[in-house]
Amino acid sequence: MPPSIVKFERERLVRLIQYLNFAEMRTFCHAHELPLYIHVQRSDGSLRRTGDRDRKDIVLARMLAFALHGRRSGPTI
Repeated sequence: MPPSIVKFERERLVRLIQYLNFAEMRTFCHAHELPLYIHVQRSDGSLRRTGDRDRKDIVLARMLAFALHGRRSGPTI
């Protein structure tokens, strides 16, 4: 596949993913095991999920990193 087509498809993905609502983002994150919530670190070093969801721009960045590069970043702590 020519690089220009790949570049076009990536740019299109970036544009389209920005229009997802949070329910659609949550479904994608759950399906691909991407962190969606903010975590706190306990004194023993373990993490506990809070009830607070991460900001949309952070979740979108995680989704794009996974979709474009296959990277799974950790949660916001």
